[in-house]
Amino acid sequence: MFILVFKLPRKAPTFGVKVNRMLREIGAEKVSNSVWRSEDLRTLTKIAVLIRNGDGTANVLEEKIVY
Repeated sequence: MFILVFKLPRKAPTFGVKVNRMLREIGAEKVSNSVWRSEDLRTLTKIAVLIRNGDGTANVLEEKIVY
């Protein structure tokens, strides 16, 4: 399982709608406002690149439970 953590620029509210729609389309699970879980690493990475190209910040993490 992988986690996408991101922050979108405030100047583009419709961009956030687009990102959330893309995440829902791949069946990602919303953990909190800007944190989503999914098994689809390839698409999460594509979305992260899109966010970064749109002046946002994004990281894809691998979920690992330690304890």
